[in-house]
Amino acid sequence: MRTRKPPAPTRSARLTCSACGARLRPAHRFCPNCGAPAAPRGTGLQVSPETAVREDRRLVSVLFADLSGSTPLGERLDPEDLRRILGAFFAALVRPIQRYEGTVEKYMGDAVMAVFGAPVSHEDDAERTVRAALDMQRALTLLNDWLEREHGLRLALRIGISSGEVVSGILANDVQSAYTVVGDTVNTAQRLESIATPGAIVVGPTTYRLAARAFEFEPLGAMALKGKAQSVKAYRVVRAKDDAVADGTTPLVGRSAELALLRQALAAAVLGQGRAVTVAGEAGVGKSRLIAEFLTSLGAGVDRWMARGRSYDRQTSYAVLASLLRSAFGIRQADLEPVARAGIEGRVRELGLDLDHATVRLLLDVLGYASAGFDPQATRRVLTEVVRNLVRLQAARGPLLIVAEDLHWIDSASQSVLADLAAELASLPCLFVGTGRSEWQPPWSSVRVELLTLDDTESRQVLAQYLGGELDPALLETMLLKSGGNAFFIEQLASALRDSGAIARVGGVWVGRQSLALLVPDSVHEVLGARIDGLGPGPARVVRAAAVVGRTFWYRVLERIDPSPSLAVDLDHLIDQGFVEERGIDPEVTHAFRHALIQEVAYLKQLLSQRRRLHVRVADAIAELFAQRADEYVDIIAYHYARGDDDAKASAALLRAGQRARRLYAIDEALAYFRSALEHSAADPAASAAAWEGIADVEGFTGNYAQAAAGYRQALAALDPADDRGRSRLLRKLGVVHQITGDTPQALRTLTEAREVLSSGADREQALVLLELGQVYWQQGSYEQSKQTLLMAAQRAEAAGADDARADAYKHLGTVASLSGDTRMAIDYYERSLQLYEARADVSGQANALNNIGIVRRKEGRYAEALGAHAKALAIRERIGDPLGIGTSRNNLAQIELARGALEEAEADFSAALKRWSAIGYAAGIALARTGLGITAVRRGDAQTGRPELQRAIEEWAQLGSQTYQSETERYLAEASLSSDATAALDWAKRAVATAQAVQALDQEGIALQVLGTVHFSRGEMPDSLTALERSREILRGTSERQELARTLAGLAGALRALPPGDARRAEADPLVVEAAGIFRELGAELDLRRLAAG
Repeated sequence: MRTRKPPAPTRSARLTCSACGARLRPAHRFCPNCGAPAAPRGTGLQVSPETAVREDRRLVSVLFADLSGSTPLGERLDPEDLRRILGAFFAALVRPIQRYEGTVEKYMGDAVMAVFGAPVSHEDDAERTVRAALDMQRALTLLNDWLEREHGLRLALRIGISSGEVVSGILANDVQSAYTVVGDTVNTAQRLESIATPGAIVVGPTTYRLAARAFEFEPLGAMALKGKAQSVKAYRVVRAKDDAVADGTTPLVGRSAELALLRQALAAAVLGQGRAVTVAGEAGVGKSRLIAEFLTSLGAGVDRWMARGRSYDRQTSYAVLASLLRSAFGIRQADLEPVARAGIEGRVRELGLDLDHATVRLLLDVLGYASAGFDPQATRRVLTEVVRNLVRLQAARGPLLIVAEDLHWIDSASQSVLADLAAELASLPCLFVGTGRSEWQPPWSSVRVELLTLDDTESRQVLAQYLGGELDPALLETMLLKSGGNAFFIEQLASALRDSGAIARVGGVWVGRQSLALLVPDSVHEVLGARIDGLGPGPARVVRAAAVVGRTFWYRVLERIDPSPSLAVDLDHLIDQGFVEERGIDPEVTHAFRHALIQEVAYLKQLLSQRRRLHVRVADAIAELFAQRADEYVDIIAYHYARGDDDAKASAALLRAGQRARRLYAIDEALAYFRSALEHSAADPAASAAAWEGIADVEGFTGNYAQAAAGYRQALAALDPADDRGRSRLLRKLGVVHQITGDTPQALRTLTEAREVLSSGADREQALVLLELGQVYWQQGSYEQSKQTLLMAAQRAEAAGADDARADAYKHLGTVASLSGDTRMAIDYYERSLQLYEARADVSGQANALNNIGIVRRKEGRYAEALGAHAKALAIRERIGDPLGIGTSRNNLAQIELARGALEEAEADFSAALKRWSAIGYAAGIALARTGLGITAVRRGDAQTGRPELQRAIEEWAQLGSQTYQSETERYLAEASLSSDATAALDWAKRAVATAQAVQALDQEGIALQVLGTVHFSRGEMPDSLTALERSREILRGTSERQELARTLAGLAGALRALPPGDARRAEADPLVVEAAGIFRELGAELDLRRLAAG
């Protein structure tokens, strides 16, 4: 049995309904006969070939619609009839897609997939997608009425919508090529459709966020979707909201002058001096927020009519006027024609306006309900007259405020009517406020209010109010830079970062938890992506290239990567459109994106492969253009190569940048560069070894010795076996780490191996190995062996022209001289090393030399000079972030404070040194600081606390195999034991003397003998006391240890005074006391003076 044909489209698709064939007018949004959506015919890709071919990444909204119920229909109908009916249904479903400028990507059985935002973006694609879905459901309802009458069946439509990032472009295969989008967003849309009930529209979380202002949604909760590892929050679309001004979510900031102007204009209108005001500004600057604040301040006696332009209605005649008429008549978007007619008739009766049937039908026509049959000229004439009368009669009842937003999207027909209306406002109590983008100029006379972006102070205030708290300075700076003072960008950025967990509140302050680079809120991406897609091919190409160069870019670099003859013209167009601005012409013509987010969106829209190729071209261009200033631009060159697709260039540039950062003591940056170089050097063992070495160098400098040792071993493993010099260098550095961490035997083995790799010749590396060996020897107390090794190192360094190694050799020779008691020679070596460090601008070396000079000056009792040298060294070390050096400076300052009797200050600095050295695991430093804390406690009178510290230090020195400071610690233990255990004190004093003699440290021997003499005196062993003290005096007079000499003199005077009466030697005591007191006063040794005075 043959069935009757369903309503079918005719050839005049632009003038007839595709569902029922009724005649349509261009302004109709829905068929007046059957209600099907009215839109231009066709579903194909309607963009330029260049736009279609270009592959990119973009934010889109994907719609999946599945028509169910066709199986029972197929059982009843002939296949041809079924095909005809389904064709009519699909034609009706597709029209809303085209109406809102979506693209039908494919049909799959009874389903259709459409994409909004590809290949051309709109700043409201998510909203367009949901509106299309609602129109599709409405069209299906009306067609189902016909189907039920004819066949007793109704079809159902389930729709799923997901918004997110996809890759779009031409996908070619052996059979055909087609424009398509690929990404998880497509799969998610299909899965959301599968959980929708018949007649429902279900959207994902991103669509919900982007469209929440325009629609009401019902939350469905987190849904488990097939093929998705994580549940997805889903929402059912309930209905579209009516046009309204957005609510103010936060207090208005920085718009007091503009708000006052609007209020003044309204006050004048109330007095019968009507006018038009235009509020203009870039997208997101706060036009709607200003209007919302203005409306909240209105009194009850001011009527208001609201209208809004929409991006998809620019070609729809009288669309904005229809929005205004709905507000005037109180008609909702979802109202059916009878309700709309009643609203019109009721309102005109209330105002006393007499409208004939034809005019009412015309108004319904403009509102999209019925065809009135007026010709265009008559339509405009009648509508203008009706609007004039409506406004005049309403204003006669009381002040009237008309607000029309987003007039940059106004259609020409509405603009013409509103222009006529604006011309008559002067004598009416009516204020007409229109808002639009900066580039839009109204064709009527108006007061223009231009909204500028917020300044930094205002932006901070918005952020603080929106997030409800203070922001970490670094986070605040980043957010201010990204938002550029745009109020919408500020709020959307803050919301997105907070909701994603990229920022978090810690102790009442918002801090960043991850890098915020290239984090762009979807709402901002939608707006800016549409602006970029609206550019012509030339400017679009330039903005993509410039985005890869950076927020600020040089014209010459851009010219290298985009040598198009139209570059200058295209760049001027971008300036005119507010994308970029000129920043300067000297020394380089420089431009910058007006907003960081514009640059980020333009960057993110490009495929990774495209961006990588462009990054290499940018780096090549900078390297060539600034070849004479390579060191100055090494960071930016490394940045681009690291993001490119040429690993060889990337690893080389990153290594150079890391080395420069390390020289400048930019520790975090250096480590990041070396790690990035490692990522790019998988195919290059030499580069890999260099990257590991750089990482280890930085880790060692910051005191992470375990990581440093591991890095050097990795470098050795990657190194070419034939690279002897490289192997020696890495072994040397590894040996240094062993020595610092207290493994002296392993340090000697490793350094000896390093020396054997390069056994002869005047080579810088050989000199450096000898340097480290010499340092190990003096730390062991083998001063003569150390001296000979260091002299050989200095000779090799000088022959090789290695001033850095020669400076280090002189520094170590000075230390050996100092430890041997020859302070004059020590100072000579240190000053020679300091001169070489200064000539090389080696600040770390300068700090080390100054530190050592300070030590010698302390031994000489020249405390002011010592403090000055240590203060300079500490300042350098703190500036460059050298934890080992900072600990050393603190320890040396403490030694001076201890010598002068400032025990509280000494304890604080010893503690600071111990904390620094403990944090990095510097074993020798830990023992040294512990020794200082122990003797400080003893001299404070707390031997019970000091003695355990000193005993622990002795154990640590033994574990390290170091005798350099062992004698000092042993004599401190003798001092600590003196009051409680004279026998132990005597034993410790004798051990101190023996240790000093073993390492040939003459000054240490003299001080140890002083302590031994003091112990003998306390035990009543006068001959032994005098013998020890006299030998101490003899030794110390030949050294620079003036304070220790004075202490020996004081002790010897005490021993002499204890001799029996009549002993002639007693007379020698007083001169010794006078001499000792003079030295103590000269040195400012207050504690020693007090002890001397107390006898």
